[in-house]
Amino acid sequence: MSLDLSIANALSGLRVVQRSIDTVSQNITNAQTPGYTRKSVAQSAVVIGQTGAGVQAGELRRVVDASLQADLRRREGALAGQTVKEAYLQRVEELQGRPEDQSSLASTFARVQGAFEKLSTTPESTTHQLQVVTEATALTEQMHAMSSQMLALRNQTQNEIGASVEAINGHLTRIADLNNEIVATFQRGDSIAHLEDKRDQSLLELSKFMDIQSVRSNDNRIIVTSRSGLTLVDRSAQQLEFSVAKLDNAAYYSATPPGNIPGIMVKGPPPRDVTSALGGGKVGALLELRDRTFPTLQAQLDEFAHKLALRFQAAGMTLFTDRHGALQKVPADLPGNYVGFAERIQVNLDASNTDFVRYGDAGAPASGAPAVTNQRILNILNHAMGEYADGGKTPHAGFRNSNLGPNALAKLTSDLPQGASLATFVQSLVARQGQMRAEVTEEKERAEELKIAVEARSNDLSGVNLDTEMAQLTILQRSYSASAQVLRTAQQMMDTLFQSVR
Repeated sequence: MSLDLSIANALSGLRVVQRSIDTVSQNITNAQTPGYTRKSVAQSAVVIGQTGAGVQAGELRRVVDASLQADLRRREGALAGQTVKEAYLQRVEELQGRPEDQSSLASTFARVQGAFEKLSTTPESTTHQLQVVTEATALTEQMHAMSSQMLALRNQTQNEIGASVEAINGHLTRIADLNNEIVATFQRGDSIAHLEDKRDQSLLELSKFMDIQSVRSNDNRIIVTSRSGLTLVDRSAQQLEFSVAKLDNAAYYSATPPGNIPGIMVKGPPPRDVTSALGGGKVGALLELRDRTFPTLQAQLDEFAHKLALRFQAAGMTLFTDRHGALQKVPADLPGNYVGFAERIQVNLDASNTDFVRYGDAGAPASGAPAVTNQRILNILNHAMGEYADGGKTPHAGFRNSNLGPNALAKLTSDLPQGASLATFVQSLVARQGQMRAEVTEEKERAEELKIAVEARSNDLSGVNLDTEMAQLTILQRSYSASAQVLRTAQQMMDTLFQSVR
């Protein structure tokens, strides 16, 4: 090997080692930077003819696994969705309490039952009559409050959907801008590794809001679609829009036929409803809460309120009625006919005369008529509040468990007992709505475990290990010293050669 070639080899080694040291230093500096992936410098031998002529540095490479990245995005989305559900159902659980809590709906109903039991022993007692009316009023007021708070939570999901759509638009625009920057940078021949890190981080943030898929094109762009195939980013970013409408208990979303809640639209022309294409993640969870969970919870509460009123009416005491409308009445037992009734139920205005809870709808006996016993009160205790509608064990009209809520096409169902007494149903309602939070918490914990496992695998592959990088830095410093020593030796040889010529 000639002296010139030795010098060239040493110089190329120094250049490559210097670039590698710079890269390792960047790795160490960005070890805690979110989304940063470990970088390495590609190296290749330079061969002239059959002779090695040094080494050259190639492009800056990221250490990543595309399938692992996609799996991590899925896990992030699943965890984000379960986290949202848990937060809302935690508030439902706090609202409902446990069946044995004194503040629970089950306990409030039990106090109504207890007041009737006292009244049955002394039906003429004005104090006990008033207690029945007071406890019944407390029951209706608690149902009003619960219905109102359920609706407030549902409206909060609507607000969060609006905020999430804005966040999605921001991430889509960011990804499209990075796509353009990456294409331009690559065409200039510069490294795109750091820009790809930023783009992957935006994809990860986007995946927390919805399920996405991504495909890399030949010009290094990332094409982003929803799980259902809706293109979100290609040459440019789609923009979504959503009108945050205030909801009532009769509000529902339906694409076909359209409901009275606006959908999430892709800006036109013409605008398109893409709500059903945006599943998974935070948005998917919010849509499920808004369109299925809270309408089902409200429907269960409406079922209790309606069958309470219906069974009391059947037993001869219309103690509970609908406060809407000119006439006090109980809504007919038809699907969708009493949506939101828990928010409207009231104690019959006739109960302002406390004798009403003694004599019921028939009223006090006429002057000279036979005295009325406590039979009407016993009918309430044994039949309205009992297992059967009468002494012949005729079944009550059951609690509806299908076609619930304002939209029959949504096919909302309930797993609460159909043929139950009022006390059994309300205890099941309180217990089940609390159990929902526990079930979602379990699912969230599983989602978190899976996400942590995938994240650990991703970090092992793509993350920066400071011990490894410091060891690599030591090796590079030795390589640098070795190349420098070759140059020093070559310089000494050149000096010796010149001196011998003189």
